[in-house]
Amino acid sequence: MTASSSPPLPPPPQLSLSTEKTVTVRGVHRKTDSSMGLAEKYVNICKTVRISFKNCGYDLRPRAGAGLWLVPLVPTALLLATVKQILRGGEKLSHAYFATTIVSCGLLMTTILYILRFMPRGHRIENYYLGLPAIATLVVLLFTQNVYSHNFSDYDREYSWFRKSCGLSRSAHIFTGFILSLFGGLLSSYGVLSGLPTLLTLAPSCFSIGEAVIVVHGLVILLYSSAVNFSHLAFSHISLLGGMEMTYDVATVIVQVGMLCVFATLLALYVSPILRIPPLFYMVWGGAAVTTVVVLHGLLGGSPLLWIMMMVTRDHVTLHLFLWWALFCLVGVLFVIWQVNRNQKATTSQRKIFHILAVFVFASGIVWAPDILYLGSAVCFAIFLVVEAVRLYSVPPLSFILSHGFILYGDEKDTLFSLTPLYLLAGLAAPLWLTPLNTIPIPPSQLLPYLSGVLTIGIGDTAASYVGSKYGRRKWKGSNRTIEGTIACFLSQAVFVLLGAVFGLLTGDVLSFMKAFGAIAITSLIEAKTSQVDNVVLPLIFYIMTY
Repeated sequence: MTASSSPPLPPPPQLSLSTEKTVTVRGVHRKTDSSMGLAEKYVNICKTVRISFKNCGYDLRPRAGAGLWLVPLVPTALLLATVKQILRGGEKLSHAYFATTIVSCGLLMTTILYILRFMPRGHRIENYYLGLPAIATLVVLLFTQNVYSHNFSDYDREYSWFRKSCGLSRSAHIFTGFILSLFGGLLSSYGVLSGLPTLLTLAPSCFSIGEAVIVVHGLVILLYSSAVNFSHLAFSHISLLGGMEMTYDVATVIVQVGMLCVFATLLALYVSPILRIPPLFYMVWGGAAVTTVVVLHGLLGGSPLLWIMMMVTRDHVTLHLFLWWALFCLVGVLFVIWQVNRNQKATTSQRKIFHILAVFVFASGIVWAPDILYLGSAVCFAIFLVVEAVRLYSVPPLSFILSHGFILYGDEKDTLFSLTPLYLLAGLAAPLWLTPLNTIPIPPSQLLPYLSGVLTIGIGDTAASYVGSKYGRRKWKGSNRTIEGTIACFLSQAVFVLLGAVFGLLTGDVLSFMKAFGAIAITSLIEAKTSQVDNVVLPLIFYIMTY
């Protein structure tokens, strides 16, 4: 199967038993199903779907379940954030975010229908059903595009991109809205039907089904939100660098243009092997960097590099934070080089050093400079992708140390690609990437969800790993995680929340504590039992429960 081929669907189940025996077997199955609990039914469904995927030629990540419970996480997070912003008044809810949430709901519906095709009776779901989410998304986008332009624009939102684009004629506005709605409808369906099989084909044994769904949802959401923002910016006739009230809006444009250029370059390297030759390889990335700056200069009406320098040096706190972050990054790089020179496989505790460094960076950034951290985390993610391309295509002079570091630091989740650092960074930054920063600094009443990654994987997972490996004696049934580690996971996060309340960073009322401790307890149990990538899963769960 190639990446461009249509997604294969499992054939109807073939029964070799006689009719009478089939009825008998089905009767037993019905009786068994009725006596099973929901958990057992879910496990059986996951096993069935996983086997069907493997029968269709997809190599899923070994020693991991199907992870179907991950499917609704990203759309749920976006929908929850949108509803909360509407309930708070809606005056700061951008059209791009609103439309992207609708597309994410369409993605969820398509994903569910697609996975149902891999069930024993999935062949009964005709192909035209898979197009229904696209039609529904298109209709809702067309309706809300009209509603948004009439009602939401009545709010006092001087710096809203959508309001700037309302200088268009009525016909041009309707045409632009129709094109964006049509694009959103197509992405909500074809993004899953093509993206999911392509990802599983290009990255064999790297993802469970649920993990692959999260990646595909994230890529489609990035693509559509970028299209909406760029269309609004294209019709804006003022300099956004001089007119934007919040740095988050400018940072979003920089992030979207930069990430799209990176993914386009990675696609070019995959399609054209000749571009992987060392001189051309670096020329291609240099061209991508220049293209990014030029496009941003045209969209923003000014130099993005000068703007970034101005933001970093806007006050002493931000500048000092940036210098500390640079120091922590240098420590991380030196630690990798030291480990490579020792030529010794890194232990789990040694790998958690990067979690500790990340806690200092993200905790300080979320509290004092979330907009700069939002931009910086996306830049680091792009750099990680470039570095991984250097390792994957064995491009000198860094390929040797990167390949050696991959061997020493990789775990069972790293097969073809080095996904662990990408997962760690994405999990820590996910709350910033998913939620608009309407108020900077973030008020204490809204800060906890932004700390989801810091709490769950920076503090809780690190404490669980250290205590579990050092003092763990009793293991959870069916898991190699220890009960002592889970207790440490819960207590470490609880202490962090209490300290945050003591120092006035978090609200200290009873309801906030109950919500925080409930989320901590559930994510601690999930950390102990799940076979999925906890670096991505735990922050999303905590975010949904506390937002």
